[in-house]
Amino acid sequence: MIDWKAIERNRKRLRFLFILYDVLYGVFHFLALLSLLLFVLSAGKGYFKELYWYYLPLFAAFFFVFPAALFTSLRDRIPSQWWNYYYSNALLPFVRENLKGFEYEYYRFFPREEFIVSYLFYDYPHPAVYTGQDYLKGSYKGKPLECSWIGCGYYNWSDSYTNIFRGLVLKLSLYKSVDGFVLLYPQGSSSLSGFKRLSLDSEEFNRSFHVYSDSEFTAFYVLDHALMERLVKFKRAYPKARFSFIRNTLYIALPDFYLFYIPSIDQSVLKVEKEYKQNLSLFFSLLDVLDIERMPVKLS
Repeated sequence: MIDWKAIERNRKRLRFLFILYDVLYGVFHFLALLSLLLFVLSAGKGYFKELYWYYLPLFAAFFFVFPAALFTSLRDRIPSQWWNYYYSNALLPFVRENLKGFEYEYYRFFPREEFIVSYLFYDYPHPAVYTGQDYLKGSYKGKPLECSWIGCGYYNWSDSYTNIFRGLVLKLSLYKSVDGFVLLYPQGSSSLSGFKRLSLDSEEFNRSFHVYSDSEFTAFYVLDHALMERLVKFKRAYPKARFSFIRNTLYIALPDFYLFYIPSIDQSVLKVEKEYKQNLSLFFSLLDVLDIERMPVKLS
């Protein structure tokens, strides 16, 4: 059982130390600058008859620099101390309690090459900036799944950053393999150059998705009526979702969605557990809408 109140007390303690070290750094930094200014202003003025009095402000400036550097170092260590403490005492225990049988690694994520070949964002084939976290691997209702949070984008000529995607990517292995790909993008997405948008025999499905494939036969083979109905329900539950069927793998992108995060040292942790559970509840409810038990998913 996670003691969230104890974690909150430790967060407040570390935050107090962070503020204290920051104030002490500011004090000694100010004294060092003041001493140096006094030395510069007194140069050549003849205020001090003894030479050592003349250099005393300079020596004082150097003296004050060392505690300033020390408190800077102590202050800058606090965020990593908090991260390690929270990860070991809150996040990992929560995952183990609520996701039994799942493998979890905070710093692991889908490789950039796999994200590219997933064709989830075919119109942005090579993101220059790519990062991720929260890799989760396990099974739900007997079906294996993998997911991780991904953030990617690129810089344009004016050095301004353009976001491609920030959210959760889900991966399911299918036993129904296809020779090619089928892409389902939400309405409002830009058209893909070189591909004709397909129209299937479900008007509601056509209104919900832009369908692209390298073969019309492949699209009709993959998207039967029952699956199209479930995908439309999924779209209603999460309108920005997009899907790609690549050979024997289904990829699902959920923009602006995450499972876990590590709160900053300035943020209370007392409501984080509730937020984690809400995210997991939405995640598994989406899988239930997709009816993962009826998906042609490879058994583990």
